[in-house]
Formats: sequence, structure tokens, C-alpha cells
Amino acid sequence: MPQVTALEPPSRPAAPPRLLPRRSERRWVRPLLVLIAMIVLADALIGDQSLSSGIRARREYESLGVAVQTLRGQNERLRDEVRRLREDPGTIEYVARKDLGLAEPGEILVVVK
Repeated sequence: MPQVTALEPPSRPAAPPRLLPRRSERRWVRPLLVLIAMIVLADALIGDQSLSSGIRARREYESLGVAVQTLRGQNERLRDEVRRLREDPGTIEYVARKDLGLAEPGEILVVVK
């Protein structure tokens, strides 16, 4: 039996593969990237979570930390004063004489204006 071979159409030369899109097809990519970069930069500089907001918040945090330390020191002094007013007879006598104008029996009170 004779063998039949199929005739193949003449082959065309293979086109080289396209690696990059044509310049006209990617024309819009660069302006789009620039626009996106500008939007991100603007948001980073002036948005709600911006760099300036972060710096402002950090300064406020530091100033509030100083205020807290000042108030803690004042609170400690007031606690000490309360303790002395409750327990120390000398402090109680001083406040009674100074603020209330009290005197011990036999003392003469002289008011100078």
C-alpha cells in the first residue's frame, strides 16, 4: 500500500515576537503615572494623615506630656499639703492664725492696715 503524505501549505516566515507595545499604545502610561504620583504627593503633604498633620500631632503630644508632668508635680505637692493639714499640728496652727485670724488665749491680736 502506498503511503499518502499530506501536502503542507508553504510556511511563512515567523514574525518576531512583540516585546514592547508600540509607542502610540503606551503614550498615556507616563502621564498617568505622573498624575498618580502628584496625587499621592499632595495627599502626603496636605491630607488628613499628612506629614504636616503628623508633625503637628507630635508637637502637641510632646507639649501635653510636659503639661502632664507639671500637673503630676502639682498634684504631689497638693497631696503633701493635704497630709500636713490633716496630721501636722504646726501646719494646722499656722493656717488657723493666718487664714482665720485665730489666736491662743492670752495673746493680743494686732491688725495693721
